[in-house]
Amino acid sequence: MKKVLITMLMAIVIVSMCFVTSRAEASIKVNVSMDKTTVKAGEEVVLTISTSDFVDIAGEGIFGLSIDLVYDREIFEPVTLSDITGVNGWTSPQLSEDASMFYIDRTDFTSTPGEVAKIAFHVKSDAATTQNVEIRFNNIKVVYDGGPNSPDLLVGDVISSVNVEGTTQPDPDPTPDPNNTPGGDTTPDDNNIGNNNTPGGNTSGNNNNNTNTPNININIPTNNNNAGTTGNNGNNNNGSGVSSLPYTGLQGFVFPAILLIAVAGVIGYVKYRNME
Repeated sequence: MKKVLITMLMAIVIVSMCFVTSRAEASIKVNVSMDKTTVKAGEEVVLTISTSDFVDIAGEGIFGLSIDLVYDREIFEPVTLSDITGVNGWTSPQLSEDASMFYIDRTDFTSTPGEVAKIAFHVKSDAATTQNVEIRFNNIKVVYDGGPNSPDLLVGDVISSVNVEGTTQPDPDPTPDPNNTPGGDTTPDDNNIGNNNTPGGNTSGNNNNNTNTPNININIPTNNNNAGTTGNNGNNNNGSGVSSLPYTGLQGFVFPAILLIAVAGVIGYVKYRNME
């Protein structure tokens, strides 16, 4: 009896392992290329989005793509719909109100890799000379026909960079130092550091006088407005990101069902032997 029982369990385990490891995994690559690596103030750089390396894309193919746009608003003008052009059957681009998210789809499905869209980024006429300015395409998602329960394919982030030849040099230290403001108080205050250090302010070092407090506005950039966040995938200049997502559907229930059948079979066999 023990030999028969062990043989049955081993057979079920082997079948279960073979079935689970044979599950297909859908993946796709999204690439971004630029028409130039150096751009002057007042000019534009065009980034081309394309797809490649389709692996186990089920159904009729893909039909939608969404991207979070992250770029330096001090260097580039805000992207508009007129800056986005769909190609190869990709049409009707959509752009969020703050120009931070872009979506494009098709009127039909496609399983053929190729160019999807071109996006022009306009450099401001008064932009400062800056090296390796990042343009990030974050949280790339590809919508495809993988069945009724198939989610989007998550590609990740793609990073490109461009050198800007501006009209001015960047400020090496744009943050004001209250203790070194011309004409200000160079004597530190005990209770209100920096309160008396404005131009023309009190130079006697008043420890409790708050009448000369400078107004310092600190702008903290968000991920949707400025480049510089870290991503999952990407290369400078011509970047690419790769998605990887297992198929969903009935496969998630197969392994538990097999185990349930195995347990039921063992219990039935034991009861049958006891009846004998």
